[in-house]
Amino acid sequence: MSEQLILLKEIQDIDSRRDGLLLRKKSLPHVKKMNDLKREFTKLKRVYYLKRAQLEDETNKQTKLEGKLEILTEKIDKEDKKLYGGSIKNPKELLDIQNEIKSLKEKKDDFELDLLEIMEKIDGLKSDLENLVGSLKKIKKENGIEMSEYNQIVSEIDEELKMKSKRWNELTSILDKSLFSMYELLRKKNSLAVVGLKDGVCQGCHVKLPAKELDKGLNSDKLWRCSNCERILVTIDDK
Repeated sequence: MSEQLILLKEIQDIDSRRDGLLLRKKSLPHVKKMNDLKREFTKLKRVYYLKRAQLEDETNKQTKLEGKLEILTEKIDKEDKKLYGGSIKNPKELLDIQNEIKSLKEKKDDFELDLLEIMEKIDGLKSDLENLVGSLKKIKKENGIEMSEYNQIVSEIDEELKMKSKRWNELTSILDKSLFSMYELLRKKNSLAVVGLKDGVCQGCHVKLPAKELDKGLNSDKLWRCSNCERILVTIDDK
């Protein structure tokens, strides 16, 4: 194998390794996991804000109803004083007051039931919000772990890519320009431009080459390309 072909084979090995590293970087499971966590976080946050708005609405209802109950209680107390104060003697007026007190108390009972229902809703919403906050914190923690692991792996990949690129630049600077141009053209068609030849079989397209072609290629120092896929061939020694 000529010196130039040895250089080209190493360049191909580096490119293949870089392709693999870039693919690995894109397909790290951490990326999917972080995207899933992000979607879940966004979904739960939306629910959280909805529940918080509902809690605010129910709290306002509670405040208004408590205000109405306070006014109603004052009215009942006022009517009770009229009824039992002794200043009113007329039986009809006393009966009217009694009926008014009864009506007010019934209304108060309804208000208290409504208030109890609202307070139960508020308790439920507060519990839901507490659970949602816990879930959001858990997701943030999980995402932090995934991000840390992802950054560590990406850092290692980037460091290797940097080293490979440095060596690639060294090799391409001394490689024959026309040979490199051919290599680049082949790389555009297929990531593998330089492949091995083993037992007469091209390791790129896996086609066994004709005996005549093999004999000619093995006994020549010229650049050898597969007649089927046109990739540059290098012989693989079986040891």
